[in-house]
Amino acid sequence: MMRQSIQEVEPALGTGVLAGLIGGLVFGVGMVKLEAIAVIASLVGSQSAVVAWGINLFASMIIGAMFSLLFYRRCVLGPSASSGQTLAARSRRRSWSGEARLSAGLVWGLAYGMLWWFLGPLTAMPVLSGRGLTWSIMAMQSTFPTLVNHLIFGLVLGGSVVLIGTIWHREDQVDEAAPRRKRWPTFVLGALAGVLALIVYRVVLGGDSTAAFRDFFAIPPNALWMSGTAALLGGVFGLVFEDELRGHGSTVVWGLAFGFGAWVLLPLTLLSLVRRGTLRWSLAGAKETLGGLIGLLLFSVLMGITFFTLVRLRKALFSDSIMRARTDEGLGARTVHAVSWGAVASVVGGLAFTIVMLWMDLLPNVAGLVGATSEVVGFIVHMVISAIIGGTYGLLFRREATTLGASLVWGLIYGFLWWLLGPLSLMPRILGQGIQWTPAAVGNGFPSLVGHLAYGAATAMVFQMLAGHYELKSPGADFLEEPDSDGEAAALWAYVLMLGLLLPLLIGA
Repeated sequence: MMRQSIQEVEPALGTGVLAGLIGGLVFGVGMVKLEAIAVIASLVGSQSAVVAWGINLFASMIIGAMFSLLFYRRCVLGPSASSGQTLAARSRRRSWSGEARLSAGLVWGLAYGMLWWFLGPLTAMPVLSGRGLTWSIMAMQSTFPTLVNHLIFGLVLGGSVVLIGTIWHREDQVDEAAPRRKRWPTFVLGALAGVLALIVYRVVLGGDSTAAFRDFFAIPPNALWMSGTAALLGGVFGLVFEDELRGHGSTVVWGLAFGFGAWVLLPLTLLSLVRRGTLRWSLAGAKETLGGLIGLLLFSVLMGITFFTLVRLRKALFSDSIMRARTDEGLGARTVHAVSWGAVASVVGGLAFTIVMLWMDLLPNVAGLVGATSEVVGFIVHMVISAIIGGTYGLLFRREATTLGASLVWGLIYGFLWWLLGPLSLMPRILGQGIQWTPAAVGNGFPSLVGHLAYGAATAMVFQMLAGHYELKSPGADFLEEPDSDGEAAALWAYVLMLGLLLPLLIGA
C-alpha cells in the first residue's frame, strides 16, 4: 500500500509542476493584460518584469504540485482507484477515459483557484507588503479582476493535470481490448438538450431573457444562431459532465457550475479578446454581463436536467433494468413519500424565510401574485409556494443528500437557485414588471437571498431527518438514478456557493 502510494508521488509531482507552469504562463499573461505584473515583483522590493515572471512561475509550479498531490488520484487515476490496486489492475477493471475525469479536474481547479484568490491577493500579498489583512468588501471589489484571473488559472491547472496525466498513464491504463465508447451520441444528446432547454427558457422567462442570452454571447437576433449556440453549449456540457451526473439534484448544481465557468471563460475572457482585444475582468465588465449571467445560469440548469433525463431515457430503452423497475411497486410510493416529505419540511423552511419577509415587508408583494395586498394572504401564498418548492426538492434530491451536512449544502445551493428563479425572474414577470436582472435589483434583493438560503437549508435538513427513517432506493431503479458517491460534491459546493454569495455582494454593492 505504501509502495503504491510512493509510486504515484513521482507522476503526481511531475504532472503538477508542468501543469502549474502552464497555468502560471496563462496567469502571468492575465496580469500583464491587467497591467499588474509589477505587483508581484514588489513583494521582494523589485519593479523588474523578469523578477515578477520568475516569482509567478515558481509559485505556480509549487501551487500546481500541491494541487496534483491532493487531487491526482481522483482526477487522473479515477475515484475507483485504491492504494491496494496496481495501475494494471485498475486498467483491467475499466478502460481509462480522460474525458471521464476532465470534469473533476476542472471543478476542483476552479475551487482551488478561488481558494488561492483568498490566500493570495486578500491575505498573503497585503500582509507581505505591510498593509495587513484586507478582508473587506472594498478590498474584494478592488481585486475582482484577479479573482477572474485565479479562476482561469484554476481552470487551466485542473484541465492540464488531467490531460498530462492522460499522456503519462496512457500505456499503463488503456485497455486495448475494451471497446471504445463513441462520444458523438453524447454530443448529439447534449445538443438536443440545449435546444429543448432554450425553448423552455424562452417560454417561461419571456423575450427579455432571450435578449439577455443573445447579448451575453454577442450573437445576431436570429433563432438559428440562438439554437446553434444552445446546441453547442449542450453538446460541450454532455461531453464534459456526462460521467459525473448521478441524479437530477446534483445535475442542477453541475449546471450552475457550468454556467459560472462559461461566464468566466467566454464573455469575460475569450469573446472579449476576440471582439475588443481586451479582457473584461473589471467589476464594471461583470456588471454589464450580469443579466446574461443570470440567464445563462438558469438556462444551464434547464439544460443539465434535460440532458440527464434524456441520458436516463436512452439507458432505459436499451437496458433490462426497465423491466425490473416496472415490477417494483414501491417506486411510485417512494416518489410520493419524497414529495410529501419535501412539502412537510418546507413548513420549517417557509417559516424561517417568513422572518426575512416580514423584515423586508415583502408579504404584500407576494399577495400581489393572486391580486391581493393583505399580509395574511401573502403569508398563505408564500407557504403554498414553499410547499411546492419543498416537494420539488424532495423529488430532485431524494437520493443525493445522504447526511445532514450534505443536505445543508445542497439546500443552500437550491435556495440560491430559487433566489435567481423567484424574486429576480418569475415573480416580477408574473407581476408584469419583467425580469429583474440588473445590478440594482441584485443589490436590493440581497436580504432576500439570505431568506432563500435559510429556507433551503432548513427545508433540506428537515427533509433529511424525515427521509432517514425510510429507504428511498430500490435495486430495480438503478437505471433511473445513482447515489452521488464519486465525491466531487465538495468542489461543487465550494465553487458554486462562494461565487453565488460573492457575486451578488460585490456586483450589487
